[in-house]
Amino acid sequence: MRLIVALSLSIGLTLSAASASAQTAPTSHYTVPQAAREVLVSMQATVDHGSNNGDFTATLTPAQVATLRAAGFTPRPLLDAQQSAATSAAAGGWTPYADMRNNFLSYAAAHPTIAEYHVLGLSIQGREIFALHISDNISIEEDEPEVMFWANIHGDEYASGEIAHDWALELLDDYGTNPTATGFVDDNEIWVVPLLNPDGHENGTRANAAGVDLNREFGFNWDGWGGSSSPYSQPETRALYDFLMETNVSLSVTGHCSGNVFLYPWGFHPSPAPAIGVIESVGSLYANAANYQLKNSWVDYETHGELLDTVY
Repeated sequence: MRLIVALSLSIGLTLSAASASAQTAPTSHYTVPQAAREVLVSMQATVDHGSNNGDFTATLTPAQVATLRAAGFTPRPLLDAQQSAATSAAAGGWTPYADMRNNFLSYAAAHPTIAEYHVLGLSIQGREIFALHISDNISIEEDEPEVMFWANIHGDEYASGEIAHDWALELLDDYGTNPTATGFVDDNEIWVVPLLNPDGHENGTRANAAGVDLNREFGFNWDGWGGSSSPYSQPETRALYDFLMETNVSLSVTGHCSGNVFLYPWGFHPSPAPAIGVIESVGSLYANAANYQLKNSWVDYETHGELLDTVY
């Protein structure tokens, strides 16, 4: 089977507080009433997808807090999760970049007929943005769907990277013995990229090493939300763009860590992307299996320059 349109979904895992902002001013984490959405959008505020008991979870500067209060809204402070996430990673709670990289290298070497290690590019601090390419005839470009699983574009969303990393290894471990895993590998060209923001992953920050939110940095409907002066100003997003231009993506799923939702495009505009029937049909398979909500991204919260929209 070959999908005739590219689908792009974004998965939000267990709800967690927002992390470091791309803005240079000090930030803290708050819950904000959903009625304040237009004020948040006007400030291009960093807001997690998925509600926190009916409220937004936002990463705000003191000036943004003051603007919300002046508009009649009361942001409520949350426990700052950034330091605890970074501490957890440093203490060994999550798999370090070097270990993920080494695991992908060793698994590719151990399964040379179905797996290849690829480097999409380098981060600001020189870390590889690496991928495991998995398929039954790895050296041949077959007429099969190209399926992308990306994670950790926000560096401190550790669980997303863990899931992508572990699933890639599980596919290779189970190939030839587990019919489901074997079918995935035989029928698709699978790409798994567990750390889109390796510097943020190692530094415990949402943004990259330049303080830019990479998931607001892509060129499709970019307008500066992520703190950069132009689209694709960062080596990480340039590497992903070059990869997308070389790869015929059929299905793309990006892992995040908030909201218990599966989101589909668009994020920049209230109308759904073309082929919405196919998107909802495929997306519902994921959402129903996880007991997550399937939702248009803009309805959840407006965003610009996202990977979700750009891949589509």
